[in-house]
Amino acid sequence: MYYFLLHSMTFMRSFIPLIIEGNKRGIKSKIFYDKGSKKSSTDLQCPVASLNKLREYSKKYNFDIDHINQFDYDLKVLFLIEGCLLSKINLKDRKFKIISLTYCLDYVFLYSNYIKNIDYCIFSEKKEDIEKYFLTQHKSLDNFYDDKNLFLGESKFDIEYNREKIIEKYGLPRDQIYVLLLLPVTDYIKNNRNIRYLFDILEYLSNKYFVILKTRNKHDYPNHLIKKFPKNCKYINDIEWFPHPTIELTHISEFVVNCNSSQFLEADMLETATIFVKFQGGLNRRDWIFSDRIMNNRKEIKNTNMVDFIKSTEKIIDKKEINTNFSHISRNILNLVDDTN
Repeated sequence: MYYFLLHSMTFMRSFIPLIIEGNKRGIKSKIFYDKGSKKSSTDLQCPVASLNKLREYSKKYNFDIDHINQFDYDLKVLFLIEGCLLSKINLKDRKFKIISLTYCLDYVFLYSNYIKNIDYCIFSEKKEDIEKYFLTQHKSLDNFYDDKNLFLGESKFDIEYNREKIIEKYGLPRDQIYVLLLLPVTDYIKNNRNIRYLFDILEYLSNKYFVILKTRNKHDYPNHLIKKFPKNCKYINDIEWFPHPTIELTHISEFVVNCNSSQFLEADMLETATIFVKFQGGLNRRDWIFSDRIMNNRKEIKNTNMVDFIKSTEKIIDKKEINTNFSHISRNILNLVDDTN
């Protein structure tokens, strides 16, 4: 069997494609979950709070679920993300493979905590990019284990890319040119100057495009702001854990406006043009993501005022034929698993 450790419902977007591929091979999967936060009763990212949704996925994609306290050792491979919940497992004399997937750029901070206790770490991008990100927070690559690092891509991209179905799913008007705007509702939105900037952007874009303003399930916009959004705009938060809404909405968008969101890797993978907008404030660790070391090799434009933003949109050309041939990622990962057992 393939086992999975579920610390957050966001992990489902990476686990389900592997489960689907395993089902095709006649190999059953089982997810062991644990609560993911101190606010487990209200935080929908927590598997305990979203247990009904987890059961729904279990029936739809044909896998078993149980609490981590019931973990047994009748397994072939254990999948987890960024080493989460590994401390709950008895690793003494283990006879199964442990494979950790990465989550966004969290490995930059977490990799050293789990790498010695696993067999492989699977990254979403090319080796030179991963090493560049790693060096933003580390002095060298001495603790970056080449023999354990695999650059096979991220399984969450193994989804059906059907434009018409996506438009229908999110209730979007047809025959529109869409622009996806990503702005996490954190400290940024408490700044009046940022709010004015946001509405300037919305007003400008909505005169030319249909704007999809997306945030995360746990960071909803307050109602008094939602009521002021322009008509040619659809506000969406994460309504499903799989497929990943950001991937689907990026797929149908002409370009993405990224306002301090770490979800720029989705646009990279789908080869969708991105305009980066720098908002003031925000006490989180995203600032390092937008450092020159990471942005230097990108063609996207980072700006901090409305004049520059308008110039940026005028430089956006028609999007390339985007890359949606990702069905091989889960297959390649499980090929590795089967070949090494």
